[in-house]
Amino acid sequence: MKAAEASDRENRSRLSPFKGLALFLVQVLVIGAVLGVTEFVARKVNSPRGSPPSALTELILDRWAAFRNNPRYDRNGVQINGVGFRRTGTVAIDKPPNTVRIFVLGGSVAYGAPTLYPELDQQPAVDNGHTIDSYLELKLNSAFHARRWEVINAAVKVYDLSQELAEYLSVLQPYRPDYLVFFDGVNDIFEMLNSQGNYGLYKNVGFEQEFNGLTDPGSMSLRLMWSTWLVNHSSLYRLIWERVSEHNRIAARKKRARDAETKMRAGEAGLTAAEQKRINFARGLLDRYLDPIRQINRLTAMEGTQAVFVL
Repeated sequence: MKAAEASDRENRSRLSPFKGLALFLVQVLVIGAVLGVTEFVARKVNSPRGSPPSALTELILDRWAAFRNNPRYDRNGVQINGVGFRRTGTVAIDKPPNTVRIFVLGGSVAYGAPTLYPELDQQPAVDNGHTIDSYLELKLNSAFHARRWEVINAAVKVYDLSQELAEYLSVLQPYRPDYLVFFDGVNDIFEMLNSQGNYGLYKNVGFEQEFNGLTDPGSMSLRLMWSTWLVNHSSLYRLIWERVSEHNRIAARKKRARDAETKMRAGEAGLTAAEQKRINFARGLLDRYLDPIRQINRLTAMEGTQAVFVL
């Protein structure tokens, strides 16, 4: 009897590691199945026409202008064509006869980005049919029938004037535009204010860490590598990342508003010493704000293109 009990205990001790391993594998399979189903649902909800998560990234890196519109982006009525213009159809490099070609450049205003304050303004995304270029093209073709008018949206969110100069040289010049219309000013001024003494016409455009990671992968942190991979391959991760980012932006903005209310005074008297220093530094940079405008004017004049600035 004792021998049988001992044998039974020995058999159970042999099986216990396998039971533990089996239980662990079952848990992994259950978690994997739950994540798989959740990812499937997130793709159905968040990915238009079954496009991969990488197509949900509105901006991608660019070797000339730091970043540009993602040609694969198609979401909430916003469509980017194969060149990166916010336009449903293609644009032939060779301009058709009797055509006036206008490119609209700028940041989020020209692009037609949604509100920066979703907690205050619940407007839907601006689709391709309701942007500045769309209305202008419609009005010009309606008012001046003798010519065909093309108004093409080449704006990119967050762009400043120096990036638009790079965009003109690297992308737009071969299209032989008749006019370039620039909607600019805000992003350049914000860069001056936030540069903290390190302002350069091109050095503050962003994505430096990501771009350096492409040429020197060893410089990228493991966290950034994993985060970048998940954003491009997981709709679930992207959905969570977008919601958390928006929540943090709104929370930070509300905190700034509360802090401002506690020291509300008119003019510079209501600013901290650090804020006044930033303002004075930015004032000294205003002349440099005109440098890319002068460069664009000279280059476009050589090509017979008229540059129009709305600043």
